[in-house]
Formats: sequence, structure tokens, C-alpha cells
Amino acid sequence: MGRMDVASASSILRFGKDSKSARKRKILFRSYSDADARPNFSMTMRLKMVLGMTYPAGNCISVHPESGTCAYTASNAVVLFDTINARQIGYMKESKKPLGTIRFSEDGRYIVTGGSGHMPPVCVWDVAHRMCIAMMYGHEFGIKCVSFSPKMDIIVSIGNIYDGFIYIWAWPHREKLAVNRFAEEILDVAFHSSSSFFVTCGIHHIKFWYPQPVERDRTGKTRNTIESTVLYGRPAVLGNIKMSNFLGVACGTDRTSNFVYIINSTGYVGLLSSGMRDIIRLKSLGKKQLSSISVKDETLIVAAKDGNVFFCNALSLEVISCLPPKAVHGEAFSNNSGLLGTNSRMNTYICYDQVHKILSVFSTGGKLTIWNVQDPHNIVKMLYIYNHCGGITGSDLLPLKSKSNKKREVLVTVATDATIRLWGLDVTKTICCDGVTIMSTDLASPVDEIDYSLYNSDESIQGDLLTACKMCEDFIATGDNQGNVVAYNMSDLQVVASVKQHIRAVSCVEIFTSEVTNHKYLLSGGRDRKIFMYDLNDKLKVLSSTLLHSGTITVLKVFEREGRIFLVSCGLDRSMVLSVSNIHLLPTFSVCYNRCLSSSIMDCVIHERDNTLGFGTVSGDISVFSMNTFDPVRVFRSSNNINIRVDKIALDSRSNLLLAACSDRTISAINYTDGKILSITSSHNVSGLFFSINNRCFISTSTDGCIFVWGLSNRTTAKPLMKSSSLELRSFGSRKNLSSSCMSKASSLMHV
Repeated sequence: MGRMDVASASSILRFGKDSKSARKRKILFRSYSDADARPNFSMTMRLKMVLGMTYPAGNCISVHPESGTCAYTASNAVVLFDTINARQIGYMKESKKPLGTIRFSEDGRYIVTGGSGHMPPVCVWDVAHRMCIAMMYGHEFGIKCVSFSPKMDIIVSIGNIYDGFIYIWAWPHREKLAVNRFAEEILDVAFHSSSSFFVTCGIHHIKFWYPQPVERDRTGKTRNTIESTVLYGRPAVLGNIKMSNFLGVACGTDRTSNFVYIINSTGYVGLLSSGMRDIIRLKSLGKKQLSSISVKDETLIVAAKDGNVFFCNALSLEVISCLPPKAVHGEAFSNNSGLLGTNSRMNTYICYDQVHKILSVFSTGGKLTIWNVQDPHNIVKMLYIYNHCGGITGSDLLPLKSKSNKKREVLVTVATDATIRLWGLDVTKTICCDGVTIMSTDLASPVDEIDYSLYNSDESIQGDLLTACKMCEDFIATGDNQGNVVAYNMSDLQVVASVKQHIRAVSCVEIFTSEVTNHKYLLSGGRDRKIFMYDLNDKLKVLSSTLLHSGTITVLKVFEREGRIFLVSCGLDRSMVLSVSNIHLLPTFSVCYNRCLSSSIMDCVIHERDNTLGFGTVSGDISVFSMNTFDPVRVFRSSNNINIRVDKIALDSRSNLLLAACSDRTISAINYTDGKILSITSSHNVSGLFFSINNRCFISTSTDGCIFVWGLSNRTTAKPLMKSSSLELRSFGSRKNLSSSCMSKASSLMHV
């Protein structure tokens, strides 16, 4: 029985109907100390590097109170980043649900996270062992904020506006202590240093909550129940600003432990008494919408939505120094040009390391900046990382050799932030990203090549939504939602040509280089059901137009055998077509085979040695067809879950391991020869899947803007090698059969 089967898990408790709820809400707890809660197979696919982060709210980043390690969320993973040495030091991942909020404990030993989506868990992580030690279920919808108490005995979790519940958890015993509902959205939470109360802020309210002490009997069980325990709160006395939207709250420490600090949307910073709950002092920072606040002893740091970061005295609220928007967001935001300048949802969030005097500033434009604030009057930038601020819609991987003759890979990604990025990846010994190039889809914008660890990109971002991309050694081709196909020169990243033949969005592109003539061709398929062929060496001259499908084109694959070109095209109409042409007769293609499956096809891989084609379908099956006769050879499942679809599939160069990314946020490692599932791991919503050169790792891109680099253990890659020798002998003599059978049928069609 699987891990998610709650009926057999001994560590799961159920509570009855809540007195404040209109329907039954189940509160589930899971402890991973139990042996039966573990999956049946060991994890053999592990995260090695993460590029990007997700930022649904300001609580998506936190800092270790002593070591200075910064923890942030990236899809369903927690990334531990060493701000001092500027490197990632660890990853934690357990649930399929994407994470939306994160917070360190007071001693830094644990991390609590809150998920999003339906029935999200509250997870407690052991930082030293990089594992989840408790999962608590109670919220029906997304979790907005979570926090440990300073004594680390309880956790508060606050749902979003659609959930409407506040829960208090005694997480060491995996018990729920108190609950209450709220009507107006809560945006932030902060515990007082005494652990006697916590403060929440949100739309038109600041509220102080007082959780009751935990009462236990002789057996150690709590006497508090959901029916009897209610979380009590008291509103703050706000005076003239009571109708404001309060976006951040922080409780003072040490010499400011008697105060609570708040910020609102009209630019005011407020100082409240923790005992009387009334306002002591107000300070206006101008007509700015503030978004984040942090206080340590007498240092108060406030971030504004426009990118200003203010350093203030925590007692007098006087401004000491300020970081301008250009330093945080870049030139594009301060000039009010481009996508970043016109985005009204741009926010700036901060977390402060008091021990090392390091400030981490994150903006929802994808920028993470690390500052040394030892001297508030002389603030020094330590690190600047610029990730995608939109979902990745297309990607491609190309192995190249650097100037030092060192093997490396270049990953090209296009995203909804209207940028094209080239990531230089080194996966030989240590996995790292050694460079990135950012290019705007605005054809008049210049291109800057900058180092990944310290770089700025201040160009305006304009253009259409990119939907597909492909790369070769000389060109990069992209397609967008307006039907435009653009080719870029790989050497200088200048635009070669741009054409618009599709009347609807481009869904896929493919670049093909002839082995005989060394000529390069580009094919594009769109939602208008048409397939166009262009000459890449002649500025995208249109060579042919083909209408083979009655639905959106999802896959285009081209390969060459014995001077003949084979084109495989698939669509949402459930059909797959194999067309053939002579290299000297291009661009004329003749349909050789046309087959129809029971469900639509999402992706395709080519088995070079076995002369087979593998298709991933909406029904979750992997269908393998023979190239010789285009008849089905075998069908196997991509996952143990029956209610999923296959989004992407990838086959390694030795053709012994198949990866399938499914819609339930999992990636399966499958033996291609017999269809046996070797391993399954939770992942993100995959939009691209590729193997590395050495096949020891693979890369997945996501619609949330993150790039994951996964490591494959020898145990995973060694399992399907048992049949590789017989596979070579069987497929070696079958290559002639492909061209003879297909071309004999195609030649008869061409002469008709």
C-alpha cells in the first residue's frame, strides 16, 4: 500500500467536524519515522542544481539565524543557499505540491513550509539531515504564511483567502491545538520573542492572537480538542489608519522587544505597543507602497514596491540610508520602460542576517541581490542573480565545446517574461552554471553576455509570448503566439530573419542538418494545423507548406537515413504521420504511413539502434512503434497513477533509459526495452526534458520558471544495461529494412 494511503498509516489521526466549519474537514498528520510511510523503491533521482525560484508571496525566503544560509522555495523544493560563499549547499523535496511559504526555526535546526493547491501540507524539515520529519494536513486550499514560535513548540499556519483558517500545531506531537476563521485576507505573521502571542496583518486589520498553553494528561496526550479549543484574538487600536491595507509585520527583539512594527500600502511605518496594542509612533516614507519589513534589535529595514530599500532606526523610525530602485530592479524598472516597468504587481521582499550583516533582497522580477550592510552608509553588492520571472514555455539542449576544449552544454529557454536565455552548464565532474546570456525578444535590443554569479540586465523587455525554441551549432529558432518564426545567429546572437506564415500560435519548431549536403532546414508546426519548411541558410526562405493533421501540431521529428529524409509529425487529432523524401528532392515529402492512436500524442523519441519510435500520450501510455512497418510493438504505462498524462519524454544516447514527465508532477525512469518502472520522483510541471552528455544527469524545465538539474545514480542507469548487447545485435541489421520498405511505398506514391 502506497505512502498516500491514509487508511493504513499508523501515524495518521482524524478529527471530526469543526464547530466553525460548514462541512467536515479532515486533519491528517504523517510522521516519516515510521517504516511503512516510506515508498517501496529508493530515490535514485536527486536534485543537483536549481536555477530559479518561485515567489507567490513575501514569505518565500528566510535566513538562518546563525550561519547566514538563505532558504527559498523553487517549485516543490527548498533550496539552501550559502550567501557568504555564493553557492547552493542543499535541497529538500518531498511533496508534489508547490511550496508557497517558508520560515526557519529560532535555532535554525528546522524549516517549516506551507504548500499551495488543494489540501496543501504543512511540512517540517530537518536542516541537518535534509529530510521531512512531519507533514500536517488541515488546510483545504493554499497556505499564505507559516511560522515557528521562538520556543519552537508550536507552529502557526494561515491559509489564503479561499481557505480562511488559522491553525496552531504542536508539531513535535503532530497535534492540532487551536483553530479560528478569518474573513479578511491575512498577508503576514510574526511571533513575539516571548512566544505568548503572535501578530497578523492584512486587509484593514492588525490582530494580536493568544494561543493557550498546551495541557497534557499523564500519558502525554493533549487535553485540547478541536471542539473545545478556539484561538482568541484582539484587534489593534489603529486610529486614523485603520482602513489601510497592512502588508507586513515584525516583532522587535532585544532592546525593541516591547514593540511591534507594521507597514501599510500608503507608505507609513508604524510602531505599536505589544502590551496595549496601540500606535506609539508613525513615520511616512513618502507616497510609496511598502511590501516587506524586517527588524533586528535597533535595525529596521523596509522595502517598497518600487524597489527602494530603507534602513531606519528602530526606535525613532528615522531613515539612515536608502537603496534606490536601480540597484534592486535595474534600469528597466526605474525608467518605467518595458515589461518590468509597467508591471503593477512588482514586489520587493527582504530577509536580514544580523550576525553577518547580510541583506537578501528579492524582487518578483526574478532578481535576487545579496548586500553587505556592515556600514549602512556604504552598502556593497555581493551577488546578483537574475532568473526567469515567468513560466518557461520552450527549451532545448545542445552539447558544445568551450574555448578550452572542455565539454559543456548550452541550455536555451524561452519564457513568458519575453526573454531568451542561454545557460552554460558544466556537468562533467561538478554540476554548475558557468555563464548566461539574456536576450530580449525586442529585435532592437542589444544582447549582453554576463557572468551568472554577478551580472546585470537593464534592457527593456518587450515582445510577444514565446512558445517554442530549437537550437543547433549555428542558429537558434523561436516561435511565438502570434505565428512568428525568428532565427538568431549563434555566434553573435543577432537576428538572421523573421517570418510569419502561421495564422495562429507556433506550437513546435525543429532544426535539421543534412549529413550529405550539410544544409540546414527549419520546420515549424502551429495551432493552425500547418507545417512549414524553411531554408536556414537563405534567411528563412519558405520551401513548402503541408497540411497533414486536423488538430494542433505537437511534435516534429526529422532524421536522415541513406540519403533520405524522414519526417515524423504528431497532433492533438491523435494521428501520427511518417513522411519521406529524397535529399535531392527536398522540400517534397510523401506520406508513407499514417496511424491513429486512442489518445492525443504529446511527445516523441527516436530509438536509433532499434529503429523504433516512442510516443507519450494523453492517456499516460508510452506507445512504441516500428519504423519499418509503423506498426505497434509494445505499450507500457509511464506511471503507477492511472489518471495522468505524459507531458514530456526523453531517451538517453545509449537508448536504455526512458524518462517520462507526467501531469501529476512526477518523473519516471523506465526501462525502454520492457517498460518496467525503475524509479519515480516528485518534480514540477515539466515543459522540457533532456539528458546530459554523460547520461549521469538530466535537466527539466518548468512552467513556473525553474530549471532543475537531476543526478542519476549508477543503480538506476545500470538496470536496463542487461539487454543492451542483444539490443545492438538485433537492431544492427534492421536499418536497411527501414529505407527499403518506406521508400518502396513512397516511390509508388510519388509516381501516382
